[in-house]
Amino acid sequence: LEYGYPRNDVYYTATADDVARVRRELGVPEGRTAVLYAPTHRDHRTGFDTGGLDLEAFCEAAGEDVVVLLRAHYFYDRGGRRGSGRVIDVTAHRSAEDVCLAADALITDYSSIMFD
Repeated sequence: LEYGYPRNDVYYTATADDVARVRRELGVPEGRTAVLYAPTHRDHRTGFDTGGLDLEAFCEAAGEDVVVLLRAHYFYDRGGRRGSGRVIDVTAHRSAEDVCLAADALITDYSSIMFD
């Protein structure tokens, strides 16, 4: 009997090597805690912004070992990478599932990524 949600299978089948590979691909420094910030699209906005959250200040407050993986809604993907320092823009990465594997924690609003 097959059951489940196919897009989430990776969370049950991924190995530690898979997680390490994705973290390397995304540029997460070894030994760092990766916090995924993934807000949803807002119809009343014409472009992406962080909703008032200063991601660099968040990193400073969270400690030296924290980096933020910024994943904007795919509507805002322009193919480039934004951010600097401890904020890594992973919006253009092909797989939200990989990005979730690489993260140690998630900050979101009402994005469906929370259910994954």
